[in-house]
Amino acid sequence: MKNNPIYKSILDKYKNHSGSLFPQTITLYHNKFSQLLESSFLFRYIFTFVITVIMVLLKYLFLPPFETPYLLVLSAVIVSSLYAGLAAGLFSTLLTAILVNYLFFPPQYEIKINNWTILHTVLYVSEGVIISFLVETERTLRKKIYAQAQHFQVTLASIGDAVVLTDVKGNVTFMNKVAEYLTGWANNDAIGIKLESVFNIINEKTGKKAQNPVKKAILKNKIVGLENHTVLVKKNGNQITIDDSAAPICDPGGHLIGAVLIFRDITQRRQLEQRKDDFVSIVSHELKTPITSVKLFIQLLKRKSVKKGEGEYSAILDKVDHELNKLAKLISDFLDLSRLQVGKLSYKRESVSLDGLIKDTIADLQQIYNTHDIVLDGSINKKLYADRDRIKQVLINLISNAVKYSKNGHKNKIIVELTKDKDWATVKVKDFGMGIPKDEQNKIFDRFYQVNTKKSKTYPGLGLGLYISSQIIKGHQGKIWVKSEVNKGSVFQFSIPFDKNNRRLNFD
Repeated sequence: MKNNPIYKSILDKYKNHSGSLFPQTITLYHNKFSQLLESSFLFRYIFTFVITVIMVLLKYLFLPPFETPYLLVLSAVIVSSLYAGLAAGLFSTLLTAILVNYLFFPPQYEIKINNWTILHTVLYVSEGVIISFLVETERTLRKKIYAQAQHFQVTLASIGDAVVLTDVKGNVTFMNKVAEYLTGWANNDAIGIKLESVFNIINEKTGKKAQNPVKKAILKNKIVGLENHTVLVKKNGNQITIDDSAAPICDPGGHLIGAVLIFRDITQRRQLEQRKDDFVSIVSHELKTPITSVKLFIQLLKRKSVKKGEGEYSAILDKVDHELNKLAKLISDFLDLSRLQVGKLSYKRESVSLDGLIKDTIADLQQIYNTHDIVLDGSINKKLYADRDRIKQVLINLISNAVKYSKNGHKNKIIVELTKDKDWATVKVKDFGMGIPKDEQNKIFDRFYQVNTKKSKTYPGLGLGLYISSQIIKGHQGKIWVKSEVNKGSVFQFSIPFDKNNRRLNFD
Protein backbone atom coordinates (compact mmCIF):
# COMPACT_ATOMS: atom_id res chain seq x y z
CA MET A 1 0.00 0.00 0.00
CA LYS A 2 2.84 2.39 0.84
CA ASN A 3 4.08 2.12 -2.73
CA ASN A 4 0.71 3.24 -4.06
CA PRO A 5 1.20 6.66 -5.74
CA ILE A 6 -2.16 7.92 -4.44
CA TYR A 7 -1.20 6.96 -0.90
CA LYS A 8 2.17 8.67 -1.34
CA SER A 9 0.57 11.90 -2.56
CA ILE A 10 -1.80 11.95 0.43
CA LEU A 11 1.09 11.18 2.75
CA ASP A 12 3.18 14.01 1.32
CA LYS A 13 0.26 16.40 1.51
CA TYR A 14 -0.25 15.88 5.23
CA LYS A 15 3.38 15.66 6.25
CA ASN A 16 5.05 18.61 7.89
CA HIS A 17 8.79 19.37 7.78
CA SER A 18 9.58 17.01 10.67
CA GLY A 19 7.91 14.07 8.94
CA SER A 20 4.89 13.64 11.29
CA LEU A 21 1.32 13.29 9.94
CA PHE A 22 -1.64 15.66 10.16
CA PRO A 23 -0.40 18.50 12.48
CA GLN A 24 -0.61 21.02 9.65
CA THR A 25 -4.21 19.97 8.88
CA ILE A 26 -5.23 20.14 12.54
CA THR A 27 -3.66 23.58 12.84
CA LEU A 28 -5.45 24.67 9.68
CA TYR A 29 -8.89 23.60 11.01
CA HIS A 30 -8.12 25.12 14.40
CA ASN A 31 -7.28 28.47 12.80
CA LYS A 32 -10.42 28.41 10.63
CA PHE A 33 -12.59 27.56 13.65
CA SER A 34 -11.01 30.42 15.67
CA GLN A 35 -11.62 32.84 12.79
CA LEU A 36 -15.29 31.74 12.63
CA LEU A 37 -15.73 32.40 16.35
CA GLU A 38 -14.08 35.81 15.98
CA SER A 39 -16.25 36.85 13.06
CA SER A 40 -19.72 35.64 14.23
CA PHE A 41 -21.34 37.00 17.43
CA LEU A 42 -24.18 34.48 17.23
CA PHE A 43 -21.89 31.51 16.65
CA ARG A 44 -19.78 32.46 19.70
CA TYR A 45 -22.77 32.22 22.03
CA ILE A 46 -24.18 29.09 20.39
CA PHE A 47 -20.76 27.48 20.87
CA THR A 48 -20.65 28.63 24.51
CA PHE A 49 -24.17 27.38 25.19
CA VAL A 50 -23.51 23.97 23.64
CA ILE A 51 -20.20 23.49 25.50
CA THR A 52 -21.82 24.52 28.79
CA VAL A 53 -24.83 22.21 28.40
CA ILE A 54 -22.57 19.29 27.45
CA MET A 55 -20.43 19.77 30.56
CA VAL A 56 -23.52 20.07 32.79
CA LEU A 57 -24.95 16.85 31.33
CA LEU A 58 -21.63 15.06 31.79
CA LYS A 59 -21.63 16.21 35.39
CA TYR A 60 -25.16 14.92 35.83
CA LEU A 61 -24.33 11.54 34.25
CA PHE A 62 -20.95 10.70 35.77
CA LEU A 63 -20.60 12.48 39.12
CA PRO A 64 -22.63 12.01 42.29
CA PRO A 65 -25.31 14.72 42.56
CA PHE A 66 -24.01 16.59 45.56
CA GLU A 67 -20.22 16.17 45.34
CA THR A 68 -18.11 19.00 43.83
CA PRO A 69 -20.98 20.34 41.72
CA TYR A 70 -18.84 22.96 39.91
CA LEU A 71 -15.61 21.03 39.30
CA LEU A 72 -16.42 19.63 35.85
CA VAL A 73 -18.52 22.51 34.55
CA LEU A 74 -15.67 24.93 35.29
CA SER A 75 -13.94 23.51 32.21
CA ALA A 76 -16.81 24.92 30.11
CA VAL A 77 -15.93 28.40 31.39
CA ILE A 78 -12.26 27.90 30.49
CA VAL A 79 -12.99 26.59 26.98
CA SER A 80 -15.53 29.35 26.31
CA SER A 81 -13.11 32.06 27.45
CA LEU A 82 -10.24 30.55 25.51
CA TYR A 83 -12.04 30.30 22.18
CA ALA A 84 -14.86 32.86 22.34
CA GLY A 85 -13.53 35.56 24.66
CA LEU A 86 -14.32 37.26 27.96
CA ALA A 87 -18.05 37.82 27.38
CA ALA A 88 -18.54 34.17 26.46
CA GLY A 89 -16.68 33.09 29.59
CA LEU A 90 -18.91 35.26 31.79
CA PHE A 91 -22.00 33.94 29.99
CA SER A 92 -20.86 30.35 30.61
CA THR A 93 -20.24 31.17 34.28
CA LEU A 94 -23.77 32.52 34.72
CA LEU A 95 -25.36 29.68 32.77
CA THR A 96 -23.58 26.90 34.67
CA ALA A 97 -24.34 28.56 38.01
CA ILE A 98 -28.07 28.56 37.19
CA LEU A 99 -28.14 25.03 35.75
CA VAL A 100 -26.10 23.48 38.52
CA ASN A 101 -28.16 25.14 41.23
CA TYR A 102 -31.36 24.01 39.56
CA LEU A 103 -30.32 20.43 38.78
CA PHE A 104 -27.91 19.31 41.47
CA PHE A 105 -28.80 20.88 44.78
CA PRO A 106 -31.42 19.15 46.94
CA PRO A 107 -35.00 20.40 46.38
CA GLN A 108 -36.51 22.83 48.81
CA TYR A 109 -40.20 22.67 49.63
CA GLU A 110 -40.36 25.96 51.44
CA ILE A 111 -39.13 29.46 50.78
CA LYS A 112 -35.74 29.25 52.42
CA ILE A 113 -32.23 30.44 51.60
CA ASN A 114 -29.52 27.80 52.04
CA ASN A 115 -26.34 29.58 53.14
CA TRP A 116 -24.06 26.84 51.78
CA THR A 117 -25.75 27.01 48.41
CA ILE A 118 -25.25 30.77 48.28
CA LEU A 119 -21.61 30.43 49.34
CA HIS A 120 -20.89 27.74 46.74
CA THR A 121 -22.57 29.78 44.03
CA VAL A 122 -20.76 33.00 44.94
CA LEU A 123 -17.40 31.23 45.05
CA TYR A 124 -18.06 29.54 41.73
CA VAL A 125 -19.17 32.74 40.02
CA SER A 126 -16.09 34.55 41.42
CA GLU A 127 -13.81 31.81 40.15
CA GLY A 128 -15.54 31.85 36.78
CA VAL A 129 -15.17 35.62 36.44
CA ILE A 130 -11.50 35.52 37.45
CA ILE A 131 -10.76 32.63 35.12
CA SER A 132 -12.59 34.36 32.27
CA PHE A 133 -10.51 37.51 32.75
CA LEU A 134 -7.24 35.57 33.02
CA VAL A 135 -7.97 33.47 29.96
CA GLU A 136 -9.03 36.56 28.00
CA THR A 137 -5.74 38.26 28.95
CA GLU A 138 -3.77 35.21 27.82
CA ARG A 139 -5.84 35.04 24.64
CA THR A 140 -5.19 38.71 23.85
CA LEU A 141 -1.46 38.29 24.42
CA ARG A 142 -1.42 35.18 22.25
CA LYS A 143 -3.12 37.07 19.43
CA LYS A 144 -0.58 39.89 19.72
CA ILE A 145 2.31 37.44 19.66
CA TYR A 146 0.81 35.69 16.64
CA ALA A 147 0.35 39.03 14.86
CA GLN A 148 3.95 40.01 15.63
CA ALA A 149 5.18 36.63 14.42
CA GLN A 150 3.21 37.03 11.20
CA HIS A 151 4.60 40.54 10.74
CA PHE A 152 8.10 39.22 11.35
CA GLN A 153 7.63 36.42 8.82
CA VAL A 154 6.25 38.82 6.20
CA THR A 155 9.14 41.23 6.81
CA LEU A 156 11.75 38.50 6.41
CA ALA A 157 10.03 37.17 3.32
CA SER A 158 9.96 40.60 1.67
CA ILE A 159 13.61 41.50 2.31
CA GLY A 160 15.61 41.70 -0.90
CA ASP A 161 18.60 39.89 0.64
CA ALA A 162 18.78 36.23 1.56
CA VAL A 163 17.98 35.61 5.24
CA VAL A 164 18.67 32.39 7.14
CA LEU A 165 17.91 31.88 10.85
CA THR A 166 19.57 29.19 12.97
CA ASP A 167 19.41 27.97 16.55
CA VAL A 168 22.43 27.97 18.87
CA LYS A 169 23.51 24.58 17.51
CA GLY A 170 23.69 25.96 13.97
CA ASN A 171 20.58 24.16 12.69
CA VAL A 172 18.44 26.03 10.16
CA THR A 173 15.10 27.28 11.55
CA PHE A 174 13.98 29.56 8.72
CA MET A 175 14.90 30.63 5.19
CA ASN A 176 13.22 33.36 3.18
CA LYS A 177 12.43 33.05 -0.53
CA VAL A 178 15.66 34.75 -1.63
CA ALA A 179 17.72 32.32 0.48
CA GLU A 180 15.78 29.42 -1.04
CA TYR A 181 16.55 30.71 -4.53
CA LEU A 182 20.26 31.37 -3.91
CA THR A 183 20.99 28.11 -2.07
CA GLY A 184 18.65 25.89 -4.07
CA TRP A 185 17.12 24.52 -0.85
CA ALA A 186 13.41 24.72 0.04
CA ASN A 187 12.64 26.11 3.50
CA ASN A 188 10.82 22.97 4.67
CA ASP A 189 13.66 20.74 3.48
CA ALA A 190 16.33 22.87 5.15
CA ILE A 191 14.71 23.25 8.59
CA GLY A 192 16.56 21.17 11.19
CA ILE A 193 19.60 20.62 8.95
CA LYS A 194 23.06 21.93 9.81
CA LEU A 195 23.77 25.26 8.13
CA GLU A 196 26.99 23.93 6.56
CA SER A 197 24.92 21.55 4.43
CA VAL A 198 22.63 24.30 3.16
CA PHE A 199 25.09 27.20 3.12
CA ASN A 200 28.13 25.55 1.52
CA ILE A 201 30.78 28.25 0.99
CA ILE A 202 34.32 28.08 -0.38
CA ASN A 203 37.16 30.50 -1.03
CA GLU A 204 37.10 31.76 -4.61
CA LYS A 205 40.88 31.64 -5.01
CA THR A 206 41.83 28.45 -3.16
CA GLY A 207 38.64 26.42 -3.59
CA LYS A 208 38.93 25.37 0.06
CA LYS A 209 35.94 25.36 2.40
CA ALA A 210 35.44 28.77 4.01
CA GLN A 211 34.73 29.31 7.69
CA ASN A 212 31.05 29.33 8.63
CA PRO A 213 30.23 32.92 9.70
CA VAL A 214 27.27 31.82 11.86
CA LYS A 215 29.46 29.50 13.91
CA LYS A 216 31.90 32.37 14.42
CA ALA A 217 29.09 34.81 15.32
CA ILE A 218 27.68 32.40 17.92
CA LEU A 219 31.13 31.62 19.33
CA LYS A 220 32.20 35.28 19.65
CA ASN A 221 28.68 36.65 20.23
CA LYS A 222 29.22 39.51 17.78
CA ILE A 223 28.56 40.47 14.17
CA VAL A 224 30.91 38.71 11.75
CA GLY A 225 31.43 39.58 8.08
CA LEU A 226 32.04 37.04 5.36
CA GLU A 227 35.58 36.64 4.11
CA ASN A 228 36.56 38.28 0.84
CA HIS A 229 36.17 36.18 -2.30
CA THR A 230 33.51 33.93 -0.75
CA VAL A 231 31.64 31.66 -3.16
CA LEU A 232 28.37 29.87 -2.38
CA VAL A 233 27.98 26.40 -3.86
CA LYS A 234 24.28 25.87 -4.58
CA LYS A 235 22.47 22.56 -4.12
CA ASN A 236 22.77 21.85 -7.87
CA GLY A 237 26.53 22.57 -7.83
CA ASN A 238 26.39 26.01 -9.44
CA GLN A 239 28.49 28.74 -7.83
CA ILE A 240 27.78 32.40 -7.09
CA THR A 241 29.86 35.09 -5.41
CA ILE A 242 28.31 36.47 -2.23
CA ASP A 243 29.00 38.86 0.61
CA ASP A 244 27.49 40.16 3.85
CA SER A 245 27.41 39.04 7.48
CA ALA A 246 26.09 36.95 10.36
CA ALA A 247 24.94 38.18 13.76
CA PRO A 248 23.93 36.52 17.04
CA ILE A 249 20.30 36.65 18.24
CA CYS A 250 19.68 37.15 21.97
CA ASP A 251 16.50 37.09 24.03
CA PRO A 252 15.49 40.11 26.21
CA GLY A 253 17.60 38.65 29.01
CA GLY A 254 20.71 38.69 26.84
CA HIS A 255 20.88 34.91 26.44
CA LEU A 256 22.02 33.62 23.06
CA ILE A 257 19.19 31.81 21.26
CA GLY A 258 20.48 31.62 17.69
CA ALA A 259 21.91 33.59 14.79
CA VAL A 260 20.85 35.32 11.59
CA LEU A 261 22.78 35.12 8.33
CA ILE A 262 22.17 37.75 5.66
CA PHE A 263 23.83 37.51 2.26
CA ARG A 264 23.38 38.58 -1.35
CA ASP A 265 24.53 37.57 -4.80
CA ILE A 266 27.25 39.96 -6.00
CA THR A 267 28.25 38.01 -9.10
CA GLN A 268 26.92 40.68 -11.45
CA ARG A 269 28.49 43.46 -9.40
CA ARG A 270 31.84 41.70 -9.49
CA GLN A 271 31.57 41.34 -13.27
CA LEU A 272 30.84 45.07 -13.63
CA GLU A 273 33.78 45.89 -11.36
CA GLN A 274 36.00 43.65 -13.46
CA ARG A 275 34.94 45.46 -16.63
CA LYS A 276 35.59 48.80 -14.98
CA ASP A 277 39.03 47.69 -13.78
CA ASP A 278 39.88 46.35 -17.21
CA PHE A 279 38.81 49.65 -18.76
CA VAL A 280 40.94 51.67 -16.31
CA SER A 281 43.91 49.40 -16.96
CA ILE A 282 43.60 49.71 -20.75
CA VAL A 283 43.14 53.49 -20.66
CA SER A 284 46.07 53.89 -18.26
CA HIS A 285 48.35 51.87 -20.49
CA GLU A 286 47.23 53.82 -23.54
CA LEU A 287 47.95 57.12 -21.75
CA LYS A 288 51.42 56.10 -20.58
CA THR A 289 52.70 55.65 -24.13
CA PRO A 290 52.08 59.23 -25.34
CA ILE A 291 53.34 60.66 -22.03
CA THR A 292 56.63 58.83 -22.49
CA SER A 293 56.90 60.21 -26.03
CA VAL A 294 56.13 63.77 -24.88
CA LYS A 295 58.80 63.54 -22.16
CA LEU A 296 61.37 62.49 -24.75
CA PHE A 297 60.48 65.47 -26.96
CA ILE A 298 60.79 67.77 -23.94
CA GLN A 299 64.29 66.48 -23.24
CA LEU A 300 65.25 67.14 -26.89
CA LEU A 301 63.82 70.67 -26.74
CA LYS A 302 65.69 71.37 -23.50
CA ARG A 303 69.00 70.36 -25.08
CA LYS A 304 68.36 72.56 -28.13
CA SER A 305 67.34 75.53 -25.97
CA VAL A 306 70.52 75.18 -23.88
CA LYS A 307 72.67 75.03 -27.03
CA LYS A 308 71.00 78.13 -28.42
CA GLY A 309 71.31 79.95 -25.10
CA GLU A 310 67.57 80.21 -24.60
CA GLY A 311 67.51 79.53 -20.85
CA GLU A 312 64.01 80.94 -20.27
CA TYR A 313 62.54 78.18 -22.45
CA SER A 314 64.45 75.56 -20.48
CA ALA A 315 62.71 76.68 -17.24
CA ILE A 316 59.29 76.44 -18.89
CA LEU A 317 60.10 72.98 -20.20
CA ASP A 318 61.14 71.94 -16.67
CA LYS A 319 57.68 72.93 -15.41
CA VAL A 320 56.01 71.01 -18.22
CA ASP A 321 58.15 67.99 -17.40
CA HIS A 322 57.18 68.29 -13.71
CA GLU A 323 53.47 68.33 -14.55
CA LEU A 324 53.94 65.34 -16.84
CA ASN A 325 55.58 63.49 -13.94
CA LYS A 326 52.52 64.23 -11.80
CA LEU A 327 50.26 62.93 -14.56
CA ALA A 328 52.42 59.82 -14.96
CA LYS A 329 52.17 59.16 -11.20
CA LEU A 330 48.40 59.54 -11.32
CA ILE A 331 48.18 57.04 -14.16
CA SER A 332 50.50 54.69 -12.28
CA ASP A 333 48.23 54.94 -9.22
CA PHE A 334 45.20 54.05 -11.32
CA LEU A 335 47.05 51.05 -12.73
CA ASP A 336 48.00 49.89 -9.23
CA LEU A 337 44.44 50.41 -8.07
CA SER A 338 43.17 48.29 -10.94
CA ARG A 339 45.66 45.53 -10.10
CA LEU A 340 44.73 45.66 -6.42
CA GLN A 341 41.06 45.28 -7.23
CA VAL A 342 41.66 42.02 -9.06
CA GLY A 343 44.43 40.85 -6.72
CA LYS A 344 47.17 41.11 -9.34
CA LEU A 345 49.51 43.68 -7.80
CA SER A 346 52.82 41.87 -8.15
CA TYR A 347 55.84 41.99 -5.85
CA LYS A 348 59.43 41.22 -6.81
CA ARG A 349 61.08 40.36 -3.53
CA GLU A 350 64.77 40.59 -2.91
CA SER A 351 67.19 41.32 -0.09
CA VAL A 352 66.86 45.06 0.58
CA SER A 353 68.90 47.40 2.76
CA LEU A 354 66.21 49.65 4.22
CA ASP A 355 68.85 52.18 5.36
CA GLY A 356 70.17 52.60 1.83
CA LEU A 357 66.71 52.67 0.28
CA ILE A 358 65.53 55.46 2.60
CA LYS A 359 68.70 57.51 2.01
CA ASP A 360 68.30 57.22 -1.77
CA THR A 361 64.61 58.17 -1.58
CA ILE A 362 65.32 61.21 0.62
CA ALA A 363 68.09 62.33 -1.74
CA ASP A 364 65.73 62.15 -4.73
CA LEU A 365 62.89 63.98 -2.98
CA GLN A 366 65.10 66.64 -1.43
CA GLN A 367 65.94 67.92 -4.92
CA ILE A 368 62.22 68.34 -5.66
CA TYR A 369 61.09 69.70 -2.27
CA ASN A 370 63.68 72.37 -1.55
CA THR A 371 61.31 74.23 0.81
CA HIS A 372 61.60 71.50 3.45
CA ASP A 373 64.45 69.71 5.15
CA ILE A 374 63.99 65.94 5.00
CA VAL A 375 66.07 64.35 7.75
CA LEU A 376 66.83 60.68 8.44
CA ASP A 377 67.03 59.68 12.09
CA GLY A 378 68.30 56.22 13.07
CA SER A 379 69.43 53.08 11.27
CA ILE A 380 68.98 49.33 11.55
CA ASN A 381 71.89 47.91 9.52
CA LYS A 382 69.87 44.83 8.71
CA LYS A 383 68.35 43.64 5.46
CA LEU A 384 64.82 42.46 4.88
CA TYR A 385 63.06 40.60 2.09
CA ALA A 386 60.80 42.97 0.18
CA ASP A 387 60.00 44.57 -3.15
CA ARG A 388 62.43 47.48 -3.33
CA ASP A 389 60.41 49.55 -5.80
CA ARG A 390 57.13 49.06 -3.93
CA ILE A 391 58.63 50.05 -0.57
CA LYS A 392 60.17 53.10 -2.23
CA GLN A 393 56.72 53.92 -3.61
CA VAL A 394 55.35 53.89 -0.05
CA LEU A 395 58.19 56.12 1.19
CA ILE A 396 57.61 58.61 -1.63
CA ASN A 397 53.88 58.74 -0.87
CA LEU A 398 54.37 59.32 2.85
CA ILE A 399 57.15 61.90 2.52
CA SER A 400 55.38 63.74 -0.32
CA ASN A 401 52.21 63.95 1.78
CA ALA A 402 54.20 65.17 4.77
CA VAL A 403 55.65 67.99 2.68
CA LYS A 404 52.33 68.76 1.05
CA TYR A 405 50.41 69.20 4.30
CA SER A 406 53.18 70.87 6.35
CA LYS A 407 53.31 74.50 7.40
CA ASN A 408 55.61 76.89 5.61
CA GLY A 409 57.34 78.25 8.69
CA HIS A 410 60.20 77.67 11.05
CA LYS A 411 59.26 73.99 11.45
CA ASN A 412 59.11 73.02 7.79
CA LYS A 413 61.10 69.88 8.53
CA ILE A 414 60.23 66.27 7.76
CA ILE A 415 61.77 63.61 10.01
CA VAL A 416 62.11 60.03 8.77
CA GLU A 417 62.87 57.75 11.70
CA LEU A 418 64.09 54.18 11.29
CA THR A 419 64.01 51.67 14.17
CA LYS A 420 63.93 47.92 14.71
CA ASP A 421 63.08 45.30 17.28
CA LYS A 422 63.53 41.54 17.22
CA ASP A 423 61.20 40.79 14.31
CA TRP A 424 60.20 44.11 12.76
CA ALA A 425 61.66 47.12 11.00
CA THR A 426 59.64 50.30 11.58
CA VAL A 427 59.68 53.53 9.56
CA LYS A 428 58.11 56.74 10.87
CA VAL A 429 57.51 59.85 8.77
CA LYS A 430 56.84 62.86 10.98
CA ASP A 431 55.64 66.31 9.93
CA PHE A 432 54.56 69.46 11.79
CA GLY A 433 51.60 70.29 9.57
CA MET A 434 47.86 70.70 9.94
CA GLY A 435 47.22 67.25 11.41
CA ILE A 436 44.22 64.97 10.98
CA PRO A 437 41.02 65.07 13.10
CA LYS A 438 40.72 62.04 15.38
CA ASP A 439 37.39 60.90 13.92
CA GLU A 440 38.93 60.70 10.42
CA GLN A 441 42.15 58.88 11.25
CA ASN A 442 40.62 55.40 10.90
CA LYS A 443 39.40 56.28 7.37
CA ILE A 444 42.62 57.82 6.08
CA PHE A 445 43.75 54.59 4.37
CA ASP A 446 40.42 54.03 2.60
CA ARG A 447 40.25 54.18 -1.17
CA PHE A 448 39.55 57.70 -2.54
CA TYR A 449 39.24 59.10 0.99
CA GLN A 450 40.40 62.65 1.66
CA VAL A 451 40.39 64.50 4.97
CA ASN A 452 37.35 66.74 5.13
CA THR A 453 38.61 70.07 6.48
CA LYS A 454 38.72 73.57 5.01
CA LYS A 455 42.51 73.53 4.89
CA SER A 456 42.79 70.11 3.30
CA LYS A 457 40.41 71.06 0.49
CA THR A 458 43.00 73.51 -0.81
CA TYR A 459 45.32 70.58 -1.64
CA PRO A 460 44.51 68.59 -4.81
CA GLY A 461 44.47 64.81 -4.88
CA LEU A 462 42.32 61.72 -5.38
CA GLY A 463 42.98 59.88 -2.13
CA LEU A 464 44.75 56.94 -3.75
CA GLY A 465 48.32 57.24 -2.43
CA LEU A 466 47.68 56.16 1.17
CA TYR A 467 45.29 53.41 0.11
CA ILE A 468 47.85 51.93 -2.29
CA SER A 469 50.59 52.31 0.32
CA SER A 470 48.53 50.45 2.91
CA GLN A 471 47.86 47.61 0.47
CA ILE A 472 51.57 47.35 -0.40
CA ILE A 473 52.49 47.10 3.28
CA LYS A 474 49.76 44.50 3.86
CA GLY A 475 51.13 42.62 0.86
CA HIS A 476 54.41 42.40 2.79
CA GLN A 477 52.56 41.06 5.86
CA GLY A 478 53.21 44.40 7.55
CA LYS A 479 51.06 47.03 9.22
CA ILE A 480 50.60 50.75 8.72
CA TRP A 481 48.94 53.36 10.95
CA VAL A 482 48.88 57.05 11.84
CA LYS A 483 49.06 59.20 14.96
CA SER A 484 48.03 62.80 14.54
CA GLU A 485 46.92 65.92 16.35
CA VAL A 486 45.22 68.86 14.68
CA ASN A 487 47.55 71.85 14.11
CA LYS A 488 50.51 69.93 15.55
CA GLY A 489 51.32 67.40 12.86
CA SER A 490 51.14 63.72 11.98
CA VAL A 491 53.30 60.62 12.27
CA PHE A 492 52.71 57.98 9.60
CA GLN A 493 54.47 54.72 10.35
CA PHE A 494 54.70 51.22 8.97
CA SER A 495 56.36 48.01 10.10
CA ILE A 496 57.64 45.12 7.98
CA PRO A 497 58.92 41.77 9.27
CA PHE A 498 62.57 40.91 8.67
CA ASP A 499 63.60 38.25 6.19
CA LYS A 500 63.25 35.42 8.75
CA ASN A 501 59.47 35.90 8.61
CA ASN A 502 59.10 37.75 5.33
CA ARG A 503 61.07 35.17 3.35
CA ARG A 504 58.19 32.73 3.74
CA LEU A 505 55.68 35.08 2.14
CA ASN A 506 54.04 33.97 -1.06
CA PHE A 507 54.34 37.08 -3.21
CA ASP A 508 52.28 37.03 -6.37
